[in-house]
Amino acid sequence: MEQLILESARIFTFVCVLPLLCTTCCSLVVAFLQTITQIQEQSLLFLVKLIAIIVLLCFAGTTITELLQAFTISTFEMLGRS
Repeated sequence: MEQLILESARIFTFVCVLPLLCTTCCSLVVAFLQTITQIQEQSLLFLVKLIAIIVLLCFAGTTITELLQAFTISTFEMLGRS
């Protein structure tokens, strides 16, 4: 049971925090550039976040899918043994 909790925490960190960290960094960079250039266009920030998430999913999407698939299989196997 402890192994399941640790594994789920590791997967949560990878699956949820990685995109959140990516969008936060992109938001900070765009906000800084908007402050410097005095451009206050809100759709620019949304577009940059959207592109960042798409690029992140292109590079890490298969890894995330494989990780979730392996976790699901191991969880069902663990439940089957109980």
